[in-house]
Amino acid sequence: MEKINKLTNGEMIRAMTGEQDAISYYQQLMTITQDSKNREILSDIRNDEITHFKDFMELYHRIYSKSPELPTVKNPIIPSFEEGLQAAIADELNAYEFYRDIYLNNSSPVIRNMFFKAYTDENKHASKLIYILTKFYGNRH
Repeated sequence: MEKINKLTNGEMIRAMTGEQDAISYYQQLMTITQDSKNREILSDIRNDEITHFKDFMELYHRIYSKSPELPTVKNPIIPSFEEGLQAAIADELNAYEFYRDIYLNNSSPVIRNMFFKAYTDENKHASKLIYILTKFYGNRH
C-alpha cells in the first residue's frame, strides 16, 4: 500500500463526522424551506456530502482495514431558515479550509484527489448557499 502522508486517524474521524452531521443538517434544512428550487439545491448539496462520507469511509477502511468508530449523528436544531443558511455557509467554509489543508499536506495521489474534490465541492456549496440566502433576503424586501 502506498504511504499515507500526514493524514491522522483524528483527521479522518473529523472529516467523516463532519460529513455525516452535514447530511443530517441539510436533510433538516430541506424540510424548513417552502421553495422547491431551494430544496433541490439543498438536496444536491446533501448528495455531495453523502458521496464525501462514502469516499472517506472507503479511504479509512483502506488505511486501517477496519470500520471507524464514529459518534452518534447530531440531531440538528435550526432556529430559522435564515440562521440555518448562515450556519451552513460557515460550516462549508470551515470544511473547505480543513480539506484544503489536508490536500496541501499530502503527496499521496489518492488522498490529494479525494480531498481536492471535497474541498472544491465545499466551496461550491458555500456559493450555492449564499445564492439562496441572497434570494431569501431579496424576497423579504
